[in-house]
Amino acid sequence: MINTAALLAFMGMAVMIFIKFKKINKKHDAMSLILKEQNKQRQQLHDELKELRNSLMSVGQRVLTLERHYETVSLQMEEIALQDPEAKMYSRALKMVDLGADIEEIVAECELPQAEVELLIRLNRQTESESMHG
Repeated sequence: MINTAALLAFMGMAVMIFIKFKKINKKHDAMSLILKEQNKQRQQLHDELKELRNSLMSVGQRVLTLERHYETVSLQMEEIALQDPEAKMYSRALKMVDLGADIEEIVAECELPQAEVELLIRLNRQTESESMHG
């Protein structure tokens, strides 16, 4: 009888251990599934970050190209302005406007019509106003 009671107790403990093992195994499977999903999300984020980094590098290269092109065009425009006698007069007139010269002084010095000098002054003031507000 003692053997039967011990056997029943042992079997009861074995069943409890088996049930506990099944619960732990289910939790392990659930955790493995969560970990697998998180790894998948991490890889997706990594891929998106890599794509974004490549896009930013491409945009940066494009900006550098545009800056170089802008510098080249600016230098060419300056060279053209220096070679064109009329452009020299207008550049000089604009410089005098910036320095605060009055209309009569600019007309006399640059040999430009008064209406053109007035227009230069207005455009210069408008440009200054826009650069201060924009």
